[in-house]
Amino acid sequence: MIDRLIAHWASDRLSPRPQGEFARSWTILLACIIGLLVGPQALITYTAGVYYTPLEQEFGWSRTQLSFAQTIVPVIFALTSPLVGLLNDRWGEARVVATSLGLMVVPIFLLSRMNGSVEIYWLLFALLALFGTGATTLTFSQVASTHFVLKRGLALGIALSGTGLAALFGPPVVAWVVATFGWRGGYLAVAAFILLASPFVVWPILRSQSARDAIKRQQVGFQGGTMGDAWRTSSFWILALAFPLIAYAATGLIIHYVPMLIDRGVPPQQAASIAGLTGIFLIAGRLLSGYIVDRVTASRFAAIIMLVAAAMLGAFAYVDSRFAWIGAIAIGLSIGAEFDLMAYMVAQYFGMARFGRVYGLIYALTVAAASVSPLAFGAIHDRTGSYFAALLLSSVLLGVAAFAFMLLPRPNSRPAPEPASQP
Repeated sequence: MIDRLIAHWASDRLSPRPQGEFARSWTILLACIIGLLVGPQALITYTAGVYYTPLEQEFGWSRTQLSFAQTIVPVIFALTSPLVGLLNDRWGEARVVATSLGLMVVPIFLLSRMNGSVEIYWLLFALLALFGTGATTLTFSQVASTHFVLKRGLALGIALSGTGLAALFGPPVVAWVVATFGWRGGYLAVAAFILLASPFVVWPILRSQSARDAIKRQQVGFQGGTMGDAWRTSSFWILALAFPLIAYAATGLIIHYVPMLIDRGVPPQQAASIAGLTGIFLIAGRLLSGYIVDRVTASRFAAIIMLVAAAMLGAFAYVDSRFAWIGAIAIGLSIGAEFDLMAYMVAQYFGMARFGRVYGLIYALTVAAASVSPLAFGAIHDRTGSYFAALLLSSVLLGVAAFAFMLLPRPNSRPAPEPASQP
């Protein structure tokens, strides 16, 4: 009797009415936004370039050495993402996120105490990635996808906009802190911010855990099938190609955008403010893609977005610093549409029954591609003295991704509310 009452309550709370979804779960979206804002994928990544110049001046490290730390982070994300998915299923996302946010503060604090060893710098970023791997897009996409069905695209766009906020406010705020208190003060401020924000991330997800578990037991895939079935489809391989290409093209530019502008003669704080435009268009890309894919074919929209971004990056390679906003828009649009489109399209083509396995694998390939991008772009700069070749490479890769999306077949059906099993 009690089991039936709990199932009825959970089913009513998670009923697939668009208005009910947002009215019921707006705190979940807010938790996801804040979680991604302070998580290792966003705040640390988007502000990394702010520290490059002072660390170069104090320790004499090269851009390639500095960029290697940003290569370590996504490699560890790629290796640990299957385990994170398993822990999310067994422990619940709230415990995973709480553990990650609490532990990742330790290496960030230790970064403020560095004494000049680049190996220690790399080790601390490795620990930061290992401890913070549970507070990435993988977990927060799973949280949003579980609580939203009919408006899953828009919900994912809103939930994942936290990375855009980090790109918008992170560089200028951290640049001001670094200019005022030094780079050590910058790391201390970031650690304190994560600690203060953590309760606003964990508590809403924890409160919804019982309802989430009850309804998740009733969800089945609208297509079903095994991983072997997924591997035999062209859709899987197209998605597994396109999203890593986008990550490779955009991640290196995100990390190097501030030093790229400084090299073009832009003052450091102004460069950080211009880089903040990336966040505005990252948020716009997330919200726009989420709203539109609930209404049109997601693959066609993805192709258009990537073609626009490719054209803008190609143009930015040939213009001076007065048109730096062009690069910021292109980066924001491409990376902004990436992870929510990935989650939405995996659900659309493969269903929820194997969502975690398919999404986890494509996610791992994507972050693996992102891991080598900062290092490659740093090496391009060190060898050629500029980022011109890197900009052209990114433009070409986004164009290839757009072409790959155009090859996707139309899905058999749009995501629909998963039928509940009979008690």
